[in-house]
Amino acid sequence: MKKIALIWGLVTGVFLNTGVLQAQASDPNDPGHPFRVNFGAVSVGLDPQKSQTTIEAEIYTALYEGLVVYDPYSLRPEPGAASSWTTSSDGKTVTFHLRSGLKFSDGTPLTAQDFVDTWIRLLSPATHAPYASLLDMIKGAKEWREGKLTDRTKLGIQAKDAQTLVLSLTEPAPELFPILCHYAFVPLDPHFLATGKGFPASNGPYLVLTRTPERWDLIKNPTYWDRANVKIPHLVFTFNDDAVKVTQEFKDGYYDWLADGIDGSAILSDKLISAVPLFGTTFLYFRVAHSPWNNPLVRRALWLAAPVDELRKPYIQPCTTLIPEFEGYPSPKIKSQTNVAEAKKLLAQAGYPLGKGLPPVTLALPDGSESQRIMNLLKASWSALGVTVKEKLISGSYYDKIAEVPHTVGYFSWVGDYLDPTTFLLLWKKDSSLNSFGMADPVYDGFLSKAAHLTGEARYKMLAKAESYLLDNGLLLPLSHSPGFNLIDRELVGGWYPNPLDIHPFKNLYWKPLQPWKNAVRFDFSQKMTYYHGHA
Repeated sequence: MKKIALIWGLVTGVFLNTGVLQAQASDPNDPGHPFRVNFGAVSVGLDPQKSQTTIEAEIYTALYEGLVVYDPYSLRPEPGAASSWTTSSDGKTVTFHLRSGLKFSDGTPLTAQDFVDTWIRLLSPATHAPYASLLDMIKGAKEWREGKLTDRTKLGIQAKDAQTLVLSLTEPAPELFPILCHYAFVPLDPHFLATGKGFPASNGPYLVLTRTPERWDLIKNPTYWDRANVKIPHLVFTFNDDAVKVTQEFKDGYYDWLADGIDGSAILSDKLISAVPLFGTTFLYFRVAHSPWNNPLVRRALWLAAPVDELRKPYIQPCTTLIPEFEGYPSPKIKSQTNVAEAKKLLAQAGYPLGKGLPPVTLALPDGSESQRIMNLLKASWSALGVTVKEKLISGSYYDKIAEVPHTVGYFSWVGDYLDPTTFLLLWKKDSSLNSFGMADPVYDGFLSKAAHLTGEARYKMLAKAESYLLDNGLLLPLSHSPGFNLIDRELVGGWYPNPLDIHPFKNLYWKPLQPWKNAVRFDFSQKMTYYHGHA
């Protein structure tokens, strides 16, 4: 998932002074009080199959429910629309048993066929769904999304009956169940599938009552199967990027959770700020579809000339690898350091001595002071090599615009969609629907192909080779592993737990008795956390 904010990765303004808030937040003794959340000024899509941001991922937990959902604490996949499932002895057939009486919020019955129809739309080349390739482990899915298969009977997604969905896999896929927790695979109602217009009917714990660009009001979905266990009846989502204003309103008791737009200089309690290492990474990348940027010598030369220590210095979790520390995964041992002499040698070896003949590097970043800092550092170091640098600062919605902006080097902040290294590595796979960098390398794809036939430690070792290949060949320059910041009183709100995907399903939230606040402390980012990954 693309992470919107750029500046929150920085140290400045994050660590807080000792103090207490002036007012408490919402009164849990008032059952009609809405639970208010601010997400910052972002545009939220109406189609889960075409959405790709962390904020949309959070909002969709209120509206939709897939076959399996995340446990809010451990992130272990647990039953959602499916009450149970079985896996064949060879791991290649998974049978899901849907709950009886499932309905969309418009009253339409929800059946296994709705999952079939929804996923076929996801796989359709006309949909251009960014996450379509995550289903490639299903027989015929890759061929379907490439337009090579149109016969539904040959696709490994079949409704045996109204409550039974059968998936036939090409190989055992340990990542399948975490992937199916993702919002891209929730069922869409038949009317939306037929027209593609309006807002899809909900099958999750809430439905949208009113919606404007600045505010959404949600109420409990009366057709939701587990509505009796949805404890908060009314949600309010706002989209305001005035951090000072919304933080003050949180302190005054209006907001119950700030998921974005936090004024880090305010006096806050340690019990209100949640700061946790995410399964995410911010990095600079090359677009490599065309020469000379498809030449690893050129890419390596430019990164070697870059002042990497200065680039990473302001970040809380500076990093040299793409994939954050992950239990059982052997992270590559990377030493990235500036070496201008070696950079000049590589440029000359590539046929561009002192930068002569090398086209200008177009550097595109989100508009802001941090981006300007990065641009200034790179421009100075690359100009010293004889390389011309063109600057493009993109205002507004960076990720919506960057694909249409011609550029050589760009900025990316990615939080994993599920807890597995492939959530990062598929960004560079040739036939991946997530590949926006122009990568098409048979050696790299070979590592991923081999890993698909392996399990356990052997699989992780092969995936680590793929990561090393990206880093050794200069496809990207990691800057920081992303921290997640939220402002919420967890002594007042239950069911909200810090986790590395920053996903907090609204169904699980509830009011707790009021508790006194304590003073602020610094945050420890050295902690190691273990979460579920693998078979359900």
